[in-house]
Amino acid sequence: MRRSIQSLLNDRTSGASALFHALLQELSHLDEDEFRLALFELQQTFPAMAVWKYLDTYFANRSFTKKHIQDLKTLAALEKARVLDGTSKTLSAYTSFLTLSQSSLVTSFFEQRAEQEKIYVVCSESLPGLEGRALTKTLNSKGVTTRCVQDWTLVEELANSEAVLFGADWVTDDFVVNKQGSREVVDRAIQDDKPVFFLAEAFKHTEPVDFKREWCYQDWSEGDIQRRIKVFDIIPRSEGLIIL
Repeated sequence: MRRSIQSLLNDRTSGASALFHALLQELSHLDEDEFRLALFELQQTFPAMAVWKYLDTYFANRSFTKKHIQDLKTLAALEKARVLDGTSKTLSAYTSFLTLSQSSLVTSFFEQRAEQEKIYVVCSESLPGLEGRALTKTLNSKGVTTRCVQDWTLVEELANSEAVLFGADWVTDDFVVNKQGSREVVDRAIQDDKPVFFLAEAFKHTEPVDFKREWCYQDWSEGDIQRRIKVFDIIPRSEGLIIL
């Protein structure tokens, strides 16, 4: 296994989009057998991310050539631009947001928006990887006024935010999969009539699928101790929940 691929497999803090784009950058350095092995390992390690299913389908119908790899990179870049453009237009009236974990799409939106006007973000620290702390540091360095709070207090911060903005790891007509803690926030936000938005490129959308609840769990190591913990939530699609 190439070191770059092993690094992706060991990454427990990046979201699906970031891992997907990182793998795309490696494709031109892999032969087809290496790609198939990498994809299999990524599916086993991160089964709650729909991007691997998309990649499997994409190359099941196409040869593993430089042209098709470049076509895929172009498509991914266009999808990111489409989502960010739509998000910018849809959320133009909001200036304070609540988020969690570390979505690369959400981060890009906040950074772009901060170039136009002052915005405020509340983010949970996002245990166990604490990627929310990393996001807070990144956003503040980019001029986005961001405050990090403990996970268990995030839902109470809805009162200080105009909208909820999350990334997404998997989207179907029935549900959305995202970092643990998302469902509690979504349920309270809908109850309080607060708008909830999920950002997801087309390659995270699939037809109805037999999503296994055990996919929401991952193996985590803390020193010499390894344990299996719940990392993702399944959020039912409902009124008040908007996919961009």
